[in-house]
Amino acid sequence: MRSMRLLVVAVLAVVLALSAAENAFATVELAYDTGSFGHVVVGTPYAGVGFSLPSGVSSARLRYVRWADQHDSLALTIHITGPGPDYTELSGSPIALGSDPAGTGCPAGWVVCYGLDLTSFGIVVTGDFFVILERTADSSVYEDDASSGSGRSFVGYSLSTWTALLDRNLLIRVDIDPIVPRAGGPVGGLVEPVNKLAVFVPYLALFGVLAVIVIAAVPWKKRGNQQSPVFWKA
Repeated sequence: MRSMRLLVVAVLAVVLALSAAENAFATVELAYDTGSFGHVVVGTPYAGVGFSLPSGVSSARLRYVRWADQHDSLALTIHITGPGPDYTELSGSPIALGSDPAGTGCPAGWVVCYGLDLTSFGIVVTGDFFVILERTADSSVYEDDASSGSGRSFVGYSLSTWTALLDRNLLIRVDIDPIVPRAGGPVGGLVEPVNKLAVFVPYLALFGVLAVIVIAAVPWKKRGNQQSPVFWKA
């Protein structure tokens, strides 16, 4: 009976762990750059990238934003806007930073990387959206070494006039948690699961511990039920 209870607990733990792992795997990265560094784009205070949600996703929560920039000590404001001529700020935006915080989960090819966890800002996007970096002086975001851009990187002097299209891609990426599960491939760019192995390793360890407990409990039960030998007198 004891081993059966342990087995039930183990099964429930596995189900809960798999559910948590499935939710963790939902996070994907949106990117349009090659991952290789090119030149620094200077001359205007605004620089940003237009993103599109993957096919089959109608809305998503923004989890993280990463960028490569040269002027990391200058005051920075991050704008998350919807599409359209006025580039309306979405709820939770703008985000003012005194300087650039160090990024995590950075691409291997990036020489420098800064980033910000957006989870606490509660920013939800529906369809196309823009991530725009504003400096107090000229922007200094790196672009990649692509022979031609994806048509998604822009610079400008204000949110309403930042329509100068670059011929390469700015090194700005975002992680999203789709609210509607992804049913198909991405609309251009690159969509990748984020840190699957790092998320799943703790659950593998948990499964191993539970298996050892259940296996060890079975012989214990058998020993407990063993009857004492009976000796007969002649």
